[in-house]
Amino acid sequence: MEESIENSRRSSQDLNRILSQLRNKKNTADSLKLVIEAKEYQKANKLIDSMILELPKDYSLLDTKGQILLDEGKYRESIDYFTQAMKVTELESPIIRGHRAEVFAIIKQYDSAILDYKESSKLNRSYYLPLARIYEIIKADDSAIKYYRLYIILNPDSLNITKKINQLVKG
Repeated sequence: MEESIENSRRSSQDLNRILSQLRNKKNTADSLKLVIEAKEYQKANKLIDSMILELPKDYSLLDTKGQILLDEGKYRESIDYFTQAMKVTELESPIIRGHRAEVFAIIKQYDSAILDYKESSKLNRSYYLPLARIYEIIKADDSAIKYYRLYIILNPDSLNITKKINQLVKG
C-alpha cells in the first residue's frame, strides 16, 4: 500500500514537472513570436538559439531560425537553417523547401529556386505561382505560361494571372 502511494506521489510530481516545462516552452514560444513581430531580431535569435539547444532536431525551430535570418537579410545562413530543417524532418515539407526557394530567388540563384519550387509543387500546387514568376524573370516564357496555366486551374478567378498569361502569349 505504501509503495502504491509513493508511486502515485512520484507520478503526480512527474506530471507537475512536465506541465511546468510545457508552460515554460509555451511562454518562450509566445515571447519569440512577440519579438519577431517587433522585429527585435537580436532577442529573437537568442530565444530561438536557446530553444534549438534544447531541441536540436525540431524542424520547426530550425525553419523559424531560417525565417528570422531571412528577415535580417542573412541569406546564406538562412539557406543553411532551411536545409537543416529539411534534413531532420521525417516527411518532405513543401513549406520549408518553399522558404529556401524564396531565398534562392532573392539572391538570384534561379536554378536552385526552380528545383526547390518544383519539388514543393509536387506536394502543394500553390507553388506553381512562384515557379511561374521565376521562369518569367529568367525569360523562359513557355515555362512561365505553363506554370501560370497550372496555377489558374486552381484559382480560376485570378484575373491578374489570366492577364499575365495573355501578355506572355502575345509576346
